[in-house]
Amino acid sequence: MITVEGLDAGYGRLQILFNVSLKAPRGEITAILGPNGSGKSTLLKSIFGQTSIFKGSINLDGVELAGRPPHKIARLGVAYLPQLNNLFTGLTVKENLLMSGYMLSEEERRERSEEVLRFFPFLRGMFNRKAATLSGGERQMLSIGMALMRRPQVIMLDEPTASLSPKMVNMVLDVIKKLKDDYGFTILLAEQSVIKALKLSDHAALLVGGRVLFEGDPSELLNNRELGRMYLGLSGA
Repeated sequence: MITVEGLDAGYGRLQILFNVSLKAPRGEITAILGPNGSGKSTLLKSIFGQTSIFKGSINLDGVELAGRPPHKIARLGVAYLPQLNNLFTGLTVKENLLMSGYMLSEEERRERSEEVLRFFPFLRGMFNRKAATLSGGERQMLSIGMALMRRPQVIMLDEPTASLSPKMVNMVLDVIKKLKDDYGFTILLAEQSVIKALKLSDHAALLVGGRVLFEGDPSELLNNRELGRMYLGLSGA
């Protein structure tokens, strides 16, 4: 489980998050929702050691993450997939997978590459293509495959469906659910497709202005007319 308590964080002297407290239960999908600029990305970056922590705690199963650099947090089993720059576009699909498993032995890299290809069979036919030639959805699948190579405890995804077609949005979200079901990963999902994310997730949090306005059952947030209308653009809420 990831537990965030009383977190104040930002960039340099600029504070973005204010007294944020929430939990991401083990083996569940937690949706992090909110309007643009609400602090969703900053929260994920804070967990991954990429912001300035002014106050508070970020705990992974009893281990304090606040103050640790990203490479050490990654070694503790946390994978972070940013919205942009989440793979090496100048390298092939094969090279991206091997790069993501650089800490593994050669045999482990080979075995896990095969596992990724079983999970994403379409990548086998693209194994020697440069990542730059892939579509947006294909790139997102590859970035998830790169995270899978490291067999993390926690996967954090920042807007994984941004700019994708409706069909590809559904495919990416189906993959995220399969990661939870098949591997039991703890998943934090910052997402703009609000209704889809709420229906997919087991737990949800709403950030507005860097503060948590709601945390709990996704169905409660989905059925909350006031919060849905004011902050999530759910006109029918």
